[in-house]
Amino acid sequence: MKRLTLILTLVAITTGYIAFSQTDSHHNTRAEVKQYFDNIIFPSLEKQQTLYIKKLSDSEKAELNILKENISERRKEFSGKRSENNNKSGAKKMKRPIRYEMQSEINKITDAHPKLNESYKKFVEQNMIKWTTEIKAVHDKNNIEPMRNKEDHTGADVFFERASNPDWLLLWDPSNPRVAHSMTKRHADYNKNKKRGSRERNRNPQLRAEIKAFAVENIVPVIAEERTAFDKVLNVDEKEIIETARQKIEVRKIMFKNWYESEDFVAGKRAKDPNFDNMRKDMQNSMAEVREIAIAHSTEIREYTSNIRSHADEWEKEITTIAEANNQDAEDVMRMTRQRIRKFNTPVAFLLFNPDKSEEADFFEMNDELKVIVYPNPVVHSATIAVIGAAGKNVHVTLYTKEGETVSKLYSGINNDQRLEVALNSTELNNDVYIIKIVTDGAEITRKIVVKH
Repeated sequence: MKRLTLILTLVAITTGYIAFSQTDSHHNTRAEVKQYFDNIIFPSLEKQQTLYIKKLSDSEKAELNILKENISERRKEFSGKRSENNNKSGAKKMKRPIRYEMQSEINKITDAHPKLNESYKKFVEQNMIKWTTEIKAVHDKNNIEPMRNKEDHTGADVFFERASNPDWLLLWDPSNPRVAHSMTKRHADYNKNKKRGSRERNRNPQLRAEIKAFAVENIVPVIAEERTAFDKVLNVDEKEIIETARQKIEVRKIMFKNWYESEDFVAGKRAKDPNFDNMRKDMQNSMAEVREIAIAHSTEIREYTSNIRSHADEWEKEITTIAEANNQDAEDVMRMTRQRIRKFNTPVAFLLFNPDKSEEADFFEMNDELKVIVYPNPVVHSATIAVIGAAGKNVHVTLYTKEGETVSKLYSGINNDQRLEVALNSTELNNDVYIIKIVTDGAEITRKIVVKH
């Protein structure tokens, strides 16, 4: 009996060891394949996309930009609907990828360039064998069999089949290249993290202050140092392109801020201003030039960003200590911090980071910036005042006449939500301009509204 017990124990230990080894091997394989995509495949595809777009006419480029913006807007709308639909039938109706809705529009562009399509398809075919072989070598090295779907295709096979389509290439976003494993899983993770950590994090000003102070003193200087050193790689023209892009980004922020605070702002709508259209086109051209620089110096950028990543373990230990000292879930805080650090590891973000203004970097703000949206405006019968980024704070919302006389107090108390919505009934108000003042702990914002019955 003792012998049988000993044998069973050894079997259990051996099985557990094998399971842990397989887990490590799977983890290492995934990490290596991801790195291969980031370093080899995605930069190659981005270069092909740049070459293809260069051949398009100005009208085609404008149409493509509009399609990309529509996809971005629909994706946001889609995400909201998915979170509201918990039943299977509701989720099933929205499984179809958003880009498919734009298929006929993008076809009009690609169908006009058969030679470019053929050239790109040949590029994928020629490189796919090399890419597939090297990805398989990673699995073989770790003694891992690639997972396959019911059609016996690996994840890489599915990706390359999709990527061989010129329509996909033009609509692909190199700034967010990864193919999501599951939209449902991403939303589940988001909602889980939101419930578990983000609300508590927003209510903990001490934690926010300590994390930001640590980042400003330890993380941002390292990034600034690497970015300063990288300047020696760039020529004068490239530096000028990057600096111009930085300035345009600042102008864009100011334009949107002014529009956001104006009486013409309508939530969910594009600004009806030709200056915005010109700005968007100008920004897109500028960012395309920056991406070309990123592609041309991809090897050097990887070298400098790897120096930044080499500090990650050290930073994580310190931030974990800060989180635990504030009775906060350390993993939740680290998840947020990793997301912000990854921003610096993307080639374009690394190029655009300005080391001369590193003290102004706000990437490590733990809470959202306070925002106020009033819609619709002008107000006919009723409106909603949305206060965003004031979770855990005292909030006072008051309506004034344009002369400054108090009309009514719309809300007063401690807000527990990341997005607070206050209703405004305008049926008893005269047609006129009014002022809404929002006061929170440490901030005050005013908005003009126009009442038109």
